[in-house]
Amino acid sequence: MSAKEKSVQSGTAPTHKELTAQENYNKGVELLNAGRHKEAIGWFEKALEIDPRHANAWNDKGVALANLKRHEEGIQCFDKALAIDPRHADAWGNKGVALNNVGRCQEALTYLNKALEIDPRNAYAWNAKGFALVSLNRHEEGIQCFDKALEIDPRHAVALHNKKRATENYEAISGHARGISSPSSPPSTGPRTINTSVPEASKVYLYRKAINEGGELPSGDLTVIGASRPVLKKGEVVHFAHEASAKETKTVSLGYRGGSRGISVPLPIKIGGSPIRFRVGRTAGHVQKEQRTTETSRGVLIITNKRLFLHPAPGHKPISIPLTKILSYQGFTDELQVYQEGRQTPYAFQIKDRESVAVFEACLGYLTSGGIASD
Repeated sequence: MSAKEKSVQSGTAPTHKELTAQENYNKGVELLNAGRHKEAIGWFEKALEIDPRHANAWNDKGVALANLKRHEEGIQCFDKALAIDPRHADAWGNKGVALNNVGRCQEALTYLNKALEIDPRNAYAWNAKGFALVSLNRHEEGIQCFDKALEIDPRHAVALHNKKRATENYEAISGHARGISSPSSPPSTGPRTINTSVPEASKVYLYRKAINEGGELPSGDLTVIGASRPVLKKGEVVHFAHEASAKETKTVSLGYRGGSRGISVPLPIKIGGSPIRFRVGRTAGHVQKEQRTTETSRGVLIITNKRLFLHPAPGHKPISIPLTKILSYQGFTDELQVYQEGRQTPYAFQIKDRESVAVFEACLGYLTSGGIASD
């Protein structure tokens, strides 16, 4: 499925079993478009039980898996779709996007080019091809692809954003090239380190470039103003660090609300000279609750070759997530959400700027797709 939503005819039957393969598929698309990816997968799987050659179900199951950062599983689904329908443009494009997301940008170009061969007006694929080219340091070509996407869909917000960032990154990298490495210096035999004088937007590019060209992540500068230096485990290498705060959504009780004691009515019966009274109109109240997001800790968020952890500021608690326990993650404008095995809700780390979130995403994409060091 491409970025645009599909027209969906949702089934009305209450269970999977009573629906046809197409009706199960349509219900899955409805949930996928609503962002309910885990639920959507179940409906796609039921459609495939009924019709294993439903190419769209394989493709959209792959989309749902990729949206949960389960890119390798998503790629397998796109391969299934292409085995059934070799001219499934969306499956070619979606596999290219998934390969981009695990840092295999050179390989992604093959699939994106095929998608565009089948459907030259696929703005989604043009944007993804631009991303791959920029990640491979082919900025001019990448910007041309973003222009193609915008020519087809002038309101393509992601392509517009990517073009802006690609232009900024290219100019920033060109201006800081001498600060990164000297042409006369011999090649380094140790881990590459990101120059802290380079702007955040450029750091995103540098991390992606290191992954695509060298197959490894750079080591990062752990110097953050006002923060103490954490104790690292044996063999642990820091890749990136940035100030962050941990947020958690909790159910807060606002107290007992509503209800009435009613009124007391005297009856024409007396006992010991006093009338018996009967209370009427009594109603039960309820405990009012509200979901509130509160800060639970703050400090420096650090990603290494072994874990993602929050090194706490004084008076705050630490958080440590082994990379092998990360199920999925998602970046937003100023927040990184990480789902850990055995935990119902995600860890939400609020980070000041989008570019730093993007660096964490690049690191997690590489480390959770095969670059994880042994414990």
